[in-house]
Amino acid sequence: MNLEKRVERLERSVKFWKYASASSLIVLTVAYLAGANSVSDTIEAKKFVVYGSKGYPAFTATTNEDGGGILLLADKEGKPLLGASNIKNRELLLFDQEGRLAVRLSASEKHGGQIYTYGDNEKVSSAIGSSDKSGFMMFYDRSGKPVDFVPNLKGQPSNDVVQPSR
Repeated sequence: MNLEKRVERLERSVKFWKYASASSLIVLTVAYLAGANSVSDTIEAKKFVVYGSKGYPAFTATTNEDGGGILLLADKEGKPLLGASNIKNRELLLFDQEGRLAVRLSASEKHGGQIYTYGDNEKVSSAIGSSDKSGFMMFYDRSGKPVDFVPNLKGQPSNDVVQPSR
């Protein structure tokens, strides 16, 4: 597969997940606002879990050691669908139908915004984003090792490309 096809596929994937995450955010916001007027009491806890009809956690809200929030939305089987955290960076995680990590959107003060896509083996397959005040694209083999790198527009390799976690 040539680089143009890979970039087109990555752009389609990013566009899909962008709309999917925006739609999810809108639905959650509307649901929250719709119930905001009818709730008179506050629930306070370090961890909040909502269970589905089959007994699996459908929604979990908790905090990390630093006090930052972690959210996880799961399907009826308990497989993760969407996650958000600020453990290392601000991250939005999207999972496939099997509950495997598929896309990670990450933002940090040092590295800006980055998007990582993952294969069915949960190894990173591609990355696009900003690093060292420039843009980059990287492609990885099935084991998660970099095989192709598209540097910034000036043709200079970036000095601090973030290696993906997981």
